Amino acid sequence: MSESGESFNERIRKRWSRRAADRPDGSFGPVSPDMGADATPPPSDQGTPTGRARLLYERATEAYRDGDVAMVEQLADLIPEGPESEPYRTFARVQSLEAHADDAAAAAVARAYLDRIGPSHPAWDTARALFGEVMVQALIMGTVPLADNLAAAEEALRKPDDSYRHPSGATIRLEAEDDEPLLMVLHGNATKAVRAAKRLVAAEKRSSRAGHADALCTFALCVCAAGDITAARAALVEAEGVLPGRPRIAATRTRVESSPAATLRSEDR
Repeated sequence: MSESGESFNERIRKRWSRRAADRPDGSFGPVSPDMGADATPPPSDQGTPTGRARLLYERATEAYRDGDVAMVEQLADLIPEGPESEPYRTFARVQSLEAHADDAAAAAVARAYLDRIGPSHPAWDTARALFGEVMVQALIMGTVPLADNLAAAEEALRKPDDSYRHPSGATIRLEAEDDEPLLMVLHGNATKAVRAAKRLVAAEKRSSRAGHADALCTFALCVCAAGDITAARAALVEAEGVLPGRPRIAATRTRVESSPAATLRSEDR
């Protein structure tokens, strides 16, 4: 556990997500009911491949939160190959690609890792959620086709309690979009997405600069989908003030300015 008491589940990165099924000590696997925030930290394993990989990953995460894209990339490259360090190396590579707003490549790396491991792997749930999140981002940015990829992302984002057994015997699945504003946009529910994105911005404003800036980018995409290009542009100006020069902001601006909302506004002038 880090000095801040923040669980690995919260540090594992995707801009603002909290993934279940990772241990507070940084290892992967289901969290036991009695493992709370006050759990006693295990003996240091910094001399092991896993410990070194985790330390580098944690540093990369902190660099990401600070908006230091170059440092994220450097630290990701330093994580050695090998079965013990592979989860951290993979997640750091995805983090580095996301920092550069290279969403299609991030989704490809996350998908390839899932293909190499199975549901019994300790990092499966984290890797699955990571893939779903980065794929949704790639879909909304238009860097991957919707065909097959949307269904794959939704399936990856589903949690065990997203379905229940109907008295008729049928299994009813709830939509995976309730925690994902961008997934709401992909489903055509822009109004609901805007409300969710507003809550996201408020939450991330108290977190890291990267999380805040990225949440504003999400809000910009949501209000743009709702047809409010002025609000979208204002959100990106605010994001630039939070973390100037962030690649995610520039990529989002390009996407927003190529949208129907921007095109229609230009035609009205």
